[in-house]
Amino acid sequence: MPTPSDGRLFITEKPNQAADLAKVLGSERKTSTHWETADGRVTWLFGHMLRLAQPEEYDPKWGGRWSWEQLPILPERPKFLPIEKTMGRLREVGALLRECSEVVVATDGDPEGEMIGREVLAHFNWRGPTRRLWLTALDPANIRKALDRIKPGEETVRLYYAAAARSEADWLVGMGPTRAATLKSPRAAGTMSVGRVQTPTLALVVRRDREIENFKPSDYFEVIAQLRTDAGVEIALRHAPGEEHRITKRADAERIVAGAQGARGPLSVETETGKREKSPSPFSLAALQKKADALWGWPAKKTLQIAQELYEEHKCTSYPRTDVGYLPEEQMADVPKITAALVEYPEFAALRSATFKAGHWFNDKKIGGSHHGIIPTNFPDLAKLNESARDLYLLIARQYLASLMPDYVFDAVNITFTAGVEFRARGTVPVDYGWRAAFRDEKPETGEEEEADVTLPKVKDGEPAAIMKTSVDAKRTRPPRRYTEGTLLADMENVAKFVTDPQLRAILNRDEGKQRGIGTSATRAEILATLVDRDYIGKKGRQITSTPKGRALVALLERAAPPLVDAGETAIWQMSLDAIAEGGDPAEFVRGIKGRVTEYIASLHAADAAQLASAMGIGPTQGTGVMIPAAPGAQDAADVELVDEGEYFTAAGWVGRFYKNVAGAKLTAAEMAEVVRAGAAGVEREVPSLFKGRPPQKVKLTFDANAKPYPKINVQWPQKAGTSSEGAPTGVEATWGKHTGEILDWGTFYTVPGVQSNERDTKFMKALAGHQLTPQELAAILGGGKEGTRMSGQLFRSGAGAAFKSDPIVFYNARKKPYPGLEFNFG
Repeated sequence: MPTPSDGRLFITEKPNQAADLAKVLGSERKTSTHWETADGRVTWLFGHMLRLAQPEEYDPKWGGRWSWEQLPILPERPKFLPIEKTMGRLREVGALLRECSEVVVATDGDPEGEMIGREVLAHFNWRGPTRRLWLTALDPANIRKALDRIKPGEETVRLYYAAAARSEADWLVGMGPTRAATLKSPRAAGTMSVGRVQTPTLALVVRRDREIENFKPSDYFEVIAQLRTDAGVEIALRHAPGEEHRITKRADAERIVAGAQGARGPLSVETETGKREKSPSPFSLAALQKKADALWGWPAKKTLQIAQELYEEHKCTSYPRTDVGYLPEEQMADVPKITAALVEYPEFAALRSATFKAGHWFNDKKIGGSHHGIIPTNFPDLAKLNESARDLYLLIARQYLASLMPDYVFDAVNITFTAGVEFRARGTVPVDYGWRAAFRDEKPETGEEEEADVTLPKVKDGEPAAIMKTSVDAKRTRPPRRYTEGTLLADMENVAKFVTDPQLRAILNRDEGKQRGIGTSATRAEILATLVDRDYIGKKGRQITSTPKGRALVALLERAAPPLVDAGETAIWQMSLDAIAEGGDPAEFVRGIKGRVTEYIASLHAADAAQLASAMGIGPTQGTGVMIPAAPGAQDAADVELVDEGEYFTAAGWVGRFYKNVAGAKLTAAEMAEVVRAGAAGVEREVPSLFKGRPPQKVKLTFDANAKPYPKINVQWPQKAGTSSEGAPTGVEATWGKHTGEILDWGTFYTVPGVQSNERDTKFMKALAGHQLTPQELAAILGGGKEGTRMSGQLFRSGAGAAFKSDPIVFYNARKKPYPGLEFNFG
């Protein structure tokens, strides 16, 4: 362990990681800003503490209403600004940096974690000695092991360069092409968000949907022959020609049936003995997400969430955000200890006599600077884990055990019989189940095509047999299956199969065993969630389908900027980012991105708008004949016409949109004009009740033409009995998305200005399943974003009075029906 140093400052990514590290370092006391330990101070961040500036924060000319004159948006260098809601914490870390003599970056060990720590050091212009604590697990033993091997900062700083270049590239592709695509689209299309990874991912879904919809099924036929050998053994063989020679007419199949009936002859039996199938690797995150989707239908985001929980809270598995399934060679020595502990679980009792040996999955060269495969690092009491955590832990543990077991050994058997045509049966005869014994009836993910395990009877080569019965088996071709999250993640990880250019495909496949994909294991689940949030894809059960808006965007870009929907190009960019981590020039990469962005925008600008609108399936907008006053400050004071854009109206000179849906009521052009003209005086009208079966409510609609950033319709709801007439400030701020405001106390509920649904501030009832919600708890829940926060140590009860499971996650569901509110997650 390093020698004590009062001037050393460890910086972790999260408060709980700081507590874990401080405990191992010999924590003496905790202050409001850090832990004091025998080996220096330990402080924490809240993930990213800085953000890339918005266009208008670089130059005012890039703000306001979007126009072609603003494009391209290419700042000379990126500008990182503090995130407002964590600015206080950032200042505290800055004060600690001024007092220390050495920094140890102890954030997550991947490019994103490197950036989280290093961007803070860059913000405060830190120039002192920097070292790196590379944690792969958070249990005390693994933390001590990492402390004994603290790295020089120079060994990992290039991960920061790669992550910063990736962040800047995402910003450049997101800002300029998004504006260009939106400006080129019919107004009714709305904002057409473009992303370096999200857009080619969307294209995969759109093209799969097209393939399914354009698929024309065709009938074909196979012939089955039931044979009996002279020794009395019965066996079924099939005449099934390949795709190019399929039998497409039943009459042809019937002729084969007639000609084969009663035929006699020798069986031809070919046996390939001693075939081997090596054990599967420990899970990468993508493989784990794919498996959880196949077994339980889990979304990728849930799998990552539970895996992170096992790593951070229960400290029983290794770091989950990994792209590889290999393990470091030094962990070979841990195999006996880990396997002996795992087989004590009843779920693995059948493997207590199995042979476990470190083998081909231990390879330092295959890991490089990445995290290794996901493995168990500790052995929790399964009864104390919730069901999801227990299932995932056992899945990870079973895969680890299987990876250490001998090869599956089998004989491959091919039986044929000729009766005018060739009838065939293929199958396997297991010799040694090896690693497959770990899975019983369920197969693991091997990443390879496996031969079908059809069990065949034992027959000899040349043994006489006769056909007893023949029949026609009518079949029909099927379209490709729709994506699930698991299969889409797999295709995101390995996009080379979609690349038609042989040279590009060769580049993507040049490193044996390394898949080149779009996105990373740490970001792919979030990409899918973003596509759902932006209404580009939807889910029906487990199936993922594209929406009309998603199809329109892909149609637009396929015609006007094809590289933006080319997964191969995005994969090449990812290879360039990997190269930066290994010594490449980040400035050269960013210059290349800027050049490509400029080309995309020029191509979009030059495209024929009418042809694009037709391809996108979006019709022209139309005037309504209804006039509203000119926008404040307009040079021409004449009234302007409301234009119907589908879900909203627009008007010349006005920034923003006049959405038709207000508090559940759909306003006509005339009604919208009435509200705009009334201004602060307002207009009374009835709107549907938020509660099913109740009569409509009267509300007042007022219009603020000077609201920022856009003019806004406000809804004044009637005051309810039992509530305060005015929200009382609580002194506690809460953040949800882009909205930050002080929580207001209305007696029986809280509100947060800006956190709204149907133009109405969401009411957060204080009574929450038998628990009285405090402003601080509400702030923590909203601050946790869509993931929410775990409410530890609180008692919750159902309506029947039964206590909930301990420590539920509480989150805000903005899409909850019939109205938004807080929900529980026991996963």
